[in-house]
Amino acid sequence: MNDRSSVSRRRFLGAASAAGIGALAGCAATGFPDPNSNGGSDSGAPPATPRPTPDAPADVTTTVMAAPGTVNPGPGASASNWLYDGESPGAELRVTEGDVVEAEVTNDLPEGTTVHWHGLPVANPMDGVPNVTQDPIPPGESFTYKF
Repeated sequence: MNDRSSVSRRRFLGAASAAGIGALAGCAATGFPDPNSNGGSDSGAPPATPRPTPDAPADVTTTVMAAPGTVNPGPGASASNWLYDGESPGAELRVTEGDVVEAEVTNDLPEGTTVHWHGLPVANPMDGVPNVTQDPIPPGESFTYKF
């Protein structure tokens, strides 16, 4: 790479790692609440109650295809990546608070995958943390998230 305006992969990964470590450092300073406590007299927080998977009919339904593809992070640069509906990290899904959402995710990737729904309080079986709250969706199969 002779063009000084381009960013090398090493520099990009270094900057991304530094940003991630900085974000984690901010989280670590607060510690984690005790899930077995009742919120504690000094926390001011109510006890955490697990959220059930809704049994009401869906207000919003959508499908998501997970498949390999190419991203273009900058001029003259491209990389193979896992895409969700052709995008990375995936398209934004906007719904009204209180709506029941069903999202069928089909895995056309060479390995298992899950979707973690950031910013939403969902039931653990729908949280999409691989091998913790959900088994990965095997290649060629689908899973319907409902929250």
